[in-house]
Amino acid sequence: MKRIIRIVVAMLAATSFTAGHASGTVDILGSTYQVDTLFHNYMGPGTTQTSVWLHNGTTNLRAFFATLDLTNPYLSLECLVAADRLRSANTLDYMVQKHTREGHRQFLGINGDFFDVSGYKTHRGVLTWGAPLGPTLSDGNVFLTRADANNYMSFISDALGQVYIDPFAYRGTLTTASGEQTVVSAINPPQAAPENNAVTIYNSYYFGSSDVLGGCEVTAKLAAGETFHATGVTRLVVASEPNTVGDTTIPNNGFVLHGCGTAEQLLAALKVGDELTVDMTCTIRGTSIDPTQVISGNPRIVANGEVLYNGNPDCHPRTGIGYSDDGKKVYFCVVDGRQSLSAGVSIDGLGCIMRFQGATEAMNLDGGGSSILYSTMFGARNNPSIGQDRATGNAMFAVYNAPDDDVIAELRFQDFRLSTPRYGVYVPHFYGYNQYGLLVDPDVQGVKLSCPEGFGRIKGDTLFFATGTGEALLTATLGEVSVSMPMTIIGEELDNMSLVHHSIVTDGLRDYTVEAQSVMDGAAMPLAAEALTWTTSDPAVVRIDDGGVLRGLKDGTSVVRGTVDGITDTMLVTVECPTAHVMTADSLVASTWKVTMRAGKDGSATQLGDGGFRWDYTGATGRLPRILLEKSVRLWSLPDTLRLRMNPGNAPVKQVVFSLYAGAGKLMTATVVPDTVIAGQDLVIDLPTSQWTEAESMGSYPIRLSSIQIDLGTMTSGEAYNVAFKGLETVYSRVPERVPGVLGDVNGDGVTDIDDANIVINVMLRKAPEGTSGDVDGNGVTDVDDLNIIINVMLHKM
Repeated sequence: MKRIIRIVVAMLAATSFTAGHASGTVDILGSTYQVDTLFHNYMGPGTTQTSVWLHNGTTNLRAFFATLDLTNPYLSLECLVAADRLRSANTLDYMVQKHTREGHRQFLGINGDFFDVSGYKTHRGVLTWGAPLGPTLSDGNVFLTRADANNYMSFISDALGQVYIDPFAYRGTLTTASGEQTVVSAINPPQAAPENNAVTIYNSYYFGSSDVLGGCEVTAKLAAGETFHATGVTRLVVASEPNTVGDTTIPNNGFVLHGCGTAEQLLAALKVGDELTVDMTCTIRGTSIDPTQVISGNPRIVANGEVLYNGNPDCHPRTGIGYSDDGKKVYFCVVDGRQSLSAGVSIDGLGCIMRFQGATEAMNLDGGGSSILYSTMFGARNNPSIGQDRATGNAMFAVYNAPDDDVIAELRFQDFRLSTPRYGVYVPHFYGYNQYGLLVDPDVQGVKLSCPEGFGRIKGDTLFFATGTGEALLTATLGEVSVSMPMTIIGEELDNMSLVHHSIVTDGLRDYTVEAQSVMDGAAMPLAAEALTWTTSDPAVVRIDDGGVLRGLKDGTSVVRGTVDGITDTMLVTVECPTAHVMTADSLVASTWKVTMRAGKDGSATQLGDGGFRWDYTGATGRLPRILLEKSVRLWSLPDTLRLRMNPGNAPVKQVVFSLYAGAGKLMTATVVPDTVIAGQDLVIDLPTSQWTEAESMGSYPIRLSSIQIDLGTMTSGEAYNVAFKGLETVYSRVPERVPGVLGDVNGDGVTDIDDANIVINVMLRKAPEGTSGDVDGNGVTDVDDLNIIINVMLHKM
C-alpha cells in the first residue's frame, strides 16, 4: 500500500515556526505566503532540519532550514575548503569524506562563498579555479584574507564560540630583530596587487608560489616550537636571501613574505637566519577576537532583527547563513529556484525568509547552481537547480564532536504528528539516534507500536488502524527505548471515500489488497480495507474476502465494489493469466510496424522464415544514427520483463530505448545498454518492468509498448548493413519454466510426482507462497481437476 499520510502543519518547540508565526503565513516583500511544513526532525546534536512549502496561489517556493543550537556540547561549526588549498572546487560530499574522522564528523552543511569559476592561470602557467573570493579560515588556519576586506561580509565563529556577521577587519605588524616594523596587510589575497608599503604573507594553502612579480620577497619558516595561528604573535626565521624577481616557491609548511614600497626596503635588508615577529589581530566592532571559522559572502540581509533591502529583484536559488539575537542559535537556509516547484527568491526575499526563521543577523552566500543543504545521511535535502551537488570553493558544516557510537539510545518518528480519519491506517518509519544525539539509523527496524484501547488496533507490530475518535498518543518501542507521537482521529463517520485505482490488471497468481482512501483538507489518507464491505460482480472471475483481498480466478473482468459508512466506489478488475514463463508479445510482422531511420538510407524490411524480420540499409553520415520501430503493442497481464531478441548483424548497435505507457500514465522511456555486442551473434535485450515503473502496483498495468529505438554508433558511408529482429516477448517470473512435454510438472524439475501434487494441494488450501500456481490444465484455476491430472500421469493413465 502506498504511504500517503497527511501531516499536520505544526512545528516542535525547537524551531521558530511556532508561536509568533501561529498563523502559518510569512510576508515576503509584501506578499503573504502560506507555510506548509513538509519535514521536520533532528539531524544531529542540537540540530534540526526543516523543509517547508511557501505558496500564495501564484508563486511556489521551497525552503530548507537547519537550526543549530550552539549550547549543545557535542556540536560545533567548521568551514571546509575544497582540497585544503586555493586551487580547486569540490562537492560537499567530497569535503566530508576527506575531513571526517572518529569523534569529529561533519553531518550537515551548506555551500559557502562565491568563488572563481572562470579560472586563473598563474605566472607559471598553472590553471587554477575554485578559490573563494572573500576571507576564509578553517580551524584557525588562514586560507585567505584581503586588504580590502571591508568590501565583504563574513560569518565568523571565534575561539569562544561567539558568532558574528561583519567585515573581517584583519591586520598585523611584522617586526625585525632590530625593531623595524611594517604593516602585514593580508594573507593569500586572491590574485590581487599587494598593498603598497605593506607585507603580504603567502602560506602553503596558496597556489604553490606567491605568483606576484617584482617587489621584494623572502621565504621564512616557523621558529622552533612555533605554530602560526590566525591571531597573536608568531616568530619566524628567514630561510632565503631577498629577491626582486618575485613568484617565489612557497616552502612546505613555510611562507613567502612579499613587500612593496617601504616594506620592500625592510625585506631587502634581511639575511638568512634573521628572526621576525608577526603579530596579527582581528577586530569586530572595535573588539579584538580570535577567529577560528570564517566564511564570506555578500551582502548582509538582516541586521538587528530588521530585513535590509538591497534592491536586487532577480529571483534565483539562494543560500543564507545567520544567527539569533543571543548568538546561541545558527541558521542555515537554502531556497530552491529555477524550477516549477520553486521559483527562487531575490536577495531581499531571502532576508525575509531568514528573519521568519528566527535570524536577527544574516548574510547571503553563493546561490544559483551552488545552493545546497547537504546531509551526510541523506545527501542533498533540497533540489539543486543543476540536478546534482555542484563543486564549490568552501562550505560551512555542523560537526559532531563525541565518541563514535552506533547504539540507538533515542527513537523518533519520522513524522511529528498524525491526523487521520476513522478507519485510517498508518505505517510509521523511525530515526534512531545515539546517546549524543547523532542520527545513526535513518530507517530503524524492529519497532513495536502500541496505543490506548479504543483508539485503534496494532497489526503486525508496525501498522496502526484507527478505530476510535479523539486525541491520543501513538507509542513506539525498541527494546528499552520508546517514543510517543500525538495523533488525532477525526470523525465518527467518513464524509468521503474512494478506491485508489479504478482499474487494475491481475494475473491470477498473487493476492491484491484493494487500496482505499479518504481525502482530508486536500490530502489523501489510506483506509483499512477491512473496514469496507466488499462484493464482486463475477465471483467466478474474481474472489474477494472480507479484508478486501482479491485474487483472479480465470481470464475475464469483474467489477469490485467497496462500501463504508454508506459510501460506495467501484474498480474494474481484469484477470489475465499467463500460460507460460515466456510468451510472445508480438509476432514481429514487418508490415505491421512503422520502421524509420536516421543517418542511414535505402532501408528495407524482409520477413524471416523462422519469425521476425531483417532491416537492411546503407550507411550514411549524420548525427545520432538510429533505427526506430513504432507500433502500439499491449502487453499481456503483469510481465516482469520485456524481452527483445535480435541479431545486430554488422550494425554498430550501442543501446536500445523502449518507449512505454504504464496503466493510464504518461509515456516513459527506458534504456538498456548491452554488456557486449558481437557482430552476427544473437543478442537478448531484457528490460525489467521494475526498472521504469512501480511494478508491484497492479494499477501500473496494462503496459503498452509504443516504440523501440536502436541507437547506433558510427557507420561507414556506402557500406551495407543489416540487423534482424527475431522475437518480442514477455517474461513472467511467477510461472516456472517447464520441461517441454512433461504434463503435470508443476515445479519444473522435469518429473511429475508427489511434489507436484503437494504444490497443487497447498495452493488449493491457500498454504502455498504467494504467486505459486498449480494450474495444470491451463484454465486459470488451481483445483481438483489439476490434481487428478497429476495423479493420472503418475499412474501412467495419461
